[in-house]
Order: sequence, then C-alpha cells, then structure tokens
Amino acid sequence: MRMIEQEIISAIRQRKDFSTGITQDYYCRKEGRRDVLEWSEMGNFCLKLWGHPIAKGDPTSKELTVSDCGYATATTKSRLNAVFAALDIPVSCTVHRKIMQWYVNGVLSSTLGKQILKAGEWTVTVA
Repeated sequence: MRMIEQEIISAIRQRKDFSTGITQDYYCRKEGRRDVLEWSEMGNFCLKLWGHPIAKGDPTSKELTVSDCGYATATTKSRLNAVFAALDIPVSCTVHRKIMQWYVNGVLSSTLGKQILKAGEWTVTVA
C-alpha cells in the first residue's frame, strides 16, 4: 500500500482532516490539492480526489457512498480501497479493474448503475 493511502486510513480512523500538498498534473493542467479528506460538524466525511467527491461516509449510520466520478483510474481505485480498509469493511468489498472495466465485488460496474451493497455493518452505495 502506498504511503498516501496509509495517511488517508490514519486520518479516517482518527477523524481528522487531511490534504496533500499543492501538486500539479501536467497532463490535465490541474493544480491544487490532489487528495482532500474533510470531516463535517455532523461527523460525516468526504474524500475528494482532484476536487471530485469519490467517497462520502457517515460512521454513525454506517453508510458509505462511493463513485469514480467518471475517472476510472488506478488512483481512484486505490483510494476507494483505502477507504474500505480504514472503515474495516470486509475484504470481500473491493474495487478492481480488468481490461479497462470496473468491477465492484466481482460484478461489472457498468451494469451496476446505482447499486446498494451490504458489507458487514456498512451499507455501501455505488453511484
């Protein structure tokens, strides 16, 4: 696991805000904070990747919404799996990519649409 994912896992478990330093993506001409984890006053968190909310969670009600926001990249997949690890969601709930197709728990994500998965105590909504 990469160091950035370990920092995200730690921040989620400690309920702390987290962001990476200012970075640049020369290919997409983006500049700013790549990873931002914010906690609301209500105790909910939102993990953003380049400003796109890829994971929103409520530890009280055990609800999690994940999305690739149209960017099915290895970085997005890695961050989502880090969120699953931080929340101790069972290993059976994972995101992976095979031949440019996304799978969530072994089901092709393009056929999922908006699906709700039960993963242990957590309810995971794939948007």
